[in-house]
Parts: sequence; C-alpha cells; structure tokens
Amino acid sequence: MSKFHKMLSGNMPDAEIESLLTEMAERGETTQEILDLTVVLRNMVIPVQGHEDAIDNCGTGGSGLERINTSTISAFILAGGGVKVAKHGNRASSGRCGSFDVLEAVGARIDLDAAHVEKCLTETSLGFMFAPFFHPAMKRVSAVRKKLGFRTIFNIVGPLVNPAGVKKQVIGVSDSHIAFKIAKVLSELGHEKALVVHGSDSLDEMTVTGMSTVIEIEDGVLRRYEFTPRKLYKRIGGGGAGENARILLGVLNGSVRGAQRDVAVLNAAAGFLVADKVSNLEDGVLFAAEVVDSGKAKVKFDEYISLTNR
Repeated sequence: MSKFHKMLSGNMPDAEIESLLTEMAERGETTQEILDLTVVLRNMVIPVQGHEDAIDNCGTGGSGLERINTSTISAFILAGGGVKVAKHGNRASSGRCGSFDVLEAVGARIDLDAAHVEKCLTETSLGFMFAPFFHPAMKRVSAVRKKLGFRTIFNIVGPLVNPAGVKKQVIGVSDSHIAFKIAKVLSELGHEKALVVHGSDSLDEMTVTGMSTVIEIEDGVLRRYEFTPRKLYKRIGGGGAGENARILLGVLNGSVRGAQRDVAVLNAAAGFLVADKVSNLEDGVLFAAEVVDSGKAKVKFDEYISLTNR
C-alpha cells in the first residue's frame, strides 16, 4: 500500500499525515509523488461517465492576487465555440472568489451529482464538477490541511484528477517551479494534448499584464515557449463573488471590455488550441473574440444556468 493510499484510506494517523505533507512542501514535491497521488485519487473518484472527449481548463490557484474567475468565463466562451468543457473546481483557496463561488453568485446550482453533470454536458456541452462532491477520500486529510494552513501536494494535483477523465486540458500554475513537473505527469498519464501555463505576474493562467510561459504536451512530446499579447495592461483586477459575477456577466454580454475581457479571451484561446479548433494562440484569440461578440458564449451561459435550476 503506497503512502498516499494509506493516507486516503484512513490507515495513517493525523500526526504522520501532517509530517509527510510538511516534509514534501518544504523540499518540493517530486514528479513521481505528484504522479503517485494523482493515480490514487483517480482510482477513488466518483466518476462522471461518457464525456472523456471534453476538455478541462483549471488552475492550481495560489496566486494570492485579486483576480476575476478567468477560467470560468473562458469555459462559457469555449462551449459557445463548440468545445465540450468538463470543468473541475472548488471554492476559493487563496483568493476571495473561486470558480464555484462565482457560479453560485450568478445563480447556478453547484450541488450537482455525477448524473446531473452528465446531463448538463450532454445538453449544453458544459459541466461544472464541485470537487468535494467527487473526491470523498479527501475528507480524510481535510482537518490536517486546514491545521497546516499552507498549500500542499493536494493543491498541485487538484487539476490532474478530473472526474470526467478528460484527455485534453489547460492547467494554470501560480508557481513556475511545478509547471514542468505537471507537464511530465500529464505526459506519463497519456494525455492527448495539454497546455501548462504560467503568467509572469504569478497568475495561474495566461496573463495580459506581461509574458506567459507555455508548456505544450502532445503525444508525449513537451515543447516550451513564451507568449506575450499585443496589448498589455497594468492590472486585471477582480474582487469577491458579487464583483466577479458582475464581471463574468459583463464580459459575456459585451459591457465589460479591456483587461478583464482580454484575459478571458486569451485563456479561451488556449482551450481552443488544445481542442484543435485553431492551430495557434493568435488564431485562438480571434476566434474567442468572435464567439463573445456573436453572443454565443452568453447563450451557453443562459442554457447552463437554466438547466441546473430545473
């Protein structure tokens, strides 16, 4: 029995869990440890079935920045552009507003089980999976993680354990040191195509305040490059759930422009690239902007909110 299986199956005392998590965080988690924990959690997940052809776009969190819910807005843009999105997420960890905080604020039901998520994916090409509902084994370590108060290996593996078993992903990291490790794990797990991205402002997504680093994984081959948008901004902004809900709606209906729209469009472009809708990020930006301007992203938003409340 591996240390992670022991930890998550209730066969390890809290003191030992605390010691292990602390030791890994202090020295830096290895690629093998990230892979091992990912495999254990994937074997314990409550699965969302029949939608392995979807993509996920989520990040590790941890930037500590005031921010909008970029990947959530981008998910609606992606769906509006014909990409199925099975998005895995949670409430805020380090910021003021996580993906599921803003979804709740715009009127979506977030307490959806696997069957409801499958229905949403089938009917709207969108499914949002609230992590605590799909990873019951995580309860075994929740008290220790809360006591420790710092980010652990569990924050790193969150984006790697999507309940829908997607093979294409965009994963944002706030710590550039773990980007290559996550890329290696994705390659080891046999992902068809993925991007691991990091903003130079420590954003766990592509940024519009400077350069972003991208590691592209396709058929086991890793390629690293940098991307800088043509237009740069001093800040992106964002706030709590109410403010971020206003921004989300504003980007989708066209009333919010500037940095907040551009960062959502850029990160949607990354998703379109992974989904093979475009061949490069520049074309992805143009396509994502067209999806927003045409109203297709807002239509997907309305469809999703309506379906979750039936």
